[in-house]
Amino acid sequence: MDLGAELVRVIPLGFILDLEERIRAAGSEAKDRTREARLGSRSRPRIVGQLRTGIIEHALVEVAHQNGYAASEVGSVEGTDAYLHQAHARIGTAVVVRASIAESGTLPSTNKSRKRLLEKLNRHIDSTVDLFDPTAAEKLTSQPLAVFLLVCPNRQQEDGIGEIAIALVDSRHQEFRFYESLEAYKARYAPAAVPVSEPIQLRRKKAEPYRAPEDAPDRSDKKSGGQGA
Repeated sequence: MDLGAELVRVIPLGFILDLEERIRAAGSEAKDRTREARLGSRSRPRIVGQLRTGIIEHALVEVAHQNGYAASEVGSVEGTDAYLHQAHARIGTAVVVRASIAESGTLPSTNKSRKRLLEKLNRHIDSTVDLFDPTAAEKLTSQPLAVFLLVCPNRQQEDGIGEIAIALVDSRHQEFRFYESLEAYKARYAPAAVPVSEPIQLRRKKAEPYRAPEDAPDRSDKKSGGQGA
């Protein structure tokens, strides 16, 4: 089963684009605020990271509300008995949370809040589950599912943000069941190519051979049967 395709059905592209823009802006804002504070080189990276995280968490909640979805910076996840000590948004059956990663493709760090969230919501995508079961797709679209929006910092980038990715982690927090950079993931929303119809074959009228005016038969001859006077 293509878990990415199932996520596309649940999470609208508009939400993804709005949040990506806010994440990039948060990276720049965190760097600018830290620069204004004139912090030393020892504490600057830590403060930048903390500011960036706080701004992104707030942005996640704001973007969700602007798109008509339930979200909170801390509290119970709507429709579940899970409680999170971090920002989260309920987008259909997807419970979207933010996490930072040190390198692209690495699992986010775990904490009690995330651990409980995964244990409660992501059992139906564990490696022990038969995703080829005909009921698997129905479970994905009907049961809550924890979805990670992963942000990888990169000091070399102007906004301080490297790769942004979307991922699904198993309930034991041991492996990715789905991982894709946001750039690749967004391409999944592209409309299907419109099939090109066969070009219409135009039939050309057969051209008569060219005949110079002086070679044309004399019409007066035709009228008289070609006889002289």
